[in-house]
Amino acid sequence: MASYYPEGECYFQRNSLRYSRTFTAENTDHFYRHVLLEYYWNGWPATGVQSRSHQRSHWRHGTPSGIGGTRFGDWDRFWVAESRERVPTQMLRIHNHANSLNWNECRDHQRGGPRKYILRPVRIESPETQWLWIDATIPLRAIYFPVSQKTDEALQDLCTYVVIDFRHRNRLLLRSQANSNFGHELNFPVNSYNGLGWNDSVTWGFNIPNIIAYLSIPHKLRNPDYDLFMPKIRGEEMVVWASAATPWRSSSIILQYGDFFREMDFADIISATFGVEVGWRPFKYSSFLQNLLVSVAQMALGFVPVIGPILSIAFGMGIQLLTDPDSFGRDNILELGIGILETVIEAGKRSQKYIAPDFLAQCRCGGQKRGAPLTDEQREQRKKLGEEINKRLTEGFKAKVVLRSLLEQEKLRNGRMEGIVEEVQNEATETTQDEETGEEAEEKPEADESGKKQETEENGDKHE
Repeated sequence: MASYYPEGECYFQRNSLRYSRTFTAENTDHFYRHVLLEYYWNGWPATGVQSRSHQRSHWRHGTPSGIGGTRFGDWDRFWVAESRERVPTQMLRIHNHANSLNWNECRDHQRGGPRKYILRPVRIESPETQWLWIDATIPLRAIYFPVSQKTDEALQDLCTYVVIDFRHRNRLLLRSQANSNFGHELNFPVNSYNGLGWNDSVTWGFNIPNIIAYLSIPHKLRNPDYDLFMPKIRGEEMVVWASAATPWRSSSIILQYGDFFREMDFADIISATFGVEVGWRPFKYSSFLQNLLVSVAQMALGFVPVIGPILSIAFGMGIQLLTDPDSFGRDNILELGIGILETVIEAGKRSQKYIAPDFLAQCRCGGQKRGAPLTDEQREQRKKLGEEINKRLTEGFKAKVVLRSLLEQEKLRNGRMEGIVEEVQNEATETTQDEETGEEAEEKPEADESGKKQETEENGDKHE
């Protein structure tokens, strides 16, 4: 993953993103249907506590192997739901995901071992989903949304996400999901290792398509009236909080995912990531971008706006789409079919509000000058010229770029590899010791073959 702005684009080596048998970023369907949750998995919300209640999750506790030791506690699973509207009651789908519950790992961390972070893929089950709801029973540090499975024609082994990284803040002011002028605002504490932390009473809400469209625009060109958390216009929030006591209901059965796996360890992923600046492609025909847009549009996922790849790969083209969608349609520089072109134009119109108005007023970003429509021969010449220009750029870029992982850079500097895993910082350990010799750890398998998704029903077909 290249160094990134805390609320913007970032890049991963695609083959580093694998989780059990259920997710690989090399699979197009997997890539676009999953968000990635970054969180700290060998921590614990409490010690010495044997009972705790939650609307959906169940409390588990135990001691590490051996005699005595701290009794650690954590929630058995974290719950996720999807909805069309900004109302966390009637859900399209509901699913839950196993936590580690490895008390030995908690003990090792308590004794000075490193914090361990995971990128946990969470599948968006319904193509109609707009809002994603995540119970705060895991300490969410960052969340990544898919933009483009291939970052650039010259960097086809990388993929592009947009990220909301919470760890760079001290506090985060959020409005509640209540869509009114008097929506309740709360100030949540944030730190570098726990991110948003554990909060039994809260559920986080994310508007997926708006977040992707907004964060695909470079941060200096974003409309200051809009903001992920506290926009000037009430009701335009893209991240909100809701009460975890709110019951979730769905006509679909609840999906229960299998055991916790640690394959997508954050330290392993950043050791395979690249520090590389990605430039924009010119305002020319590109079969690479055309094929990418066709692939995304044909998946018909309402939560993945097709404007994301355009802004990420050919920003000038994306600006025309935002400033003058009808001109983009007339020019049709990418030679898109009518159905896909209409989808792209509609996405541009919905996202136009996110560009800074001063930039729109000054931008001379239109396509060709209006005149007689291009002949078939002129269109072919335009396509050929665009392909030739992009090919030269790709070949020139590949010849110049040397990509080294962070581990390779560390080894070149010091002759050894260290410093990749985030170590425990000097801080007061807020734990209480349990004097009982207590029960043995109830270990949860972390690398067995049971990573399959299981569909289970809880209290009948509906979750009340």
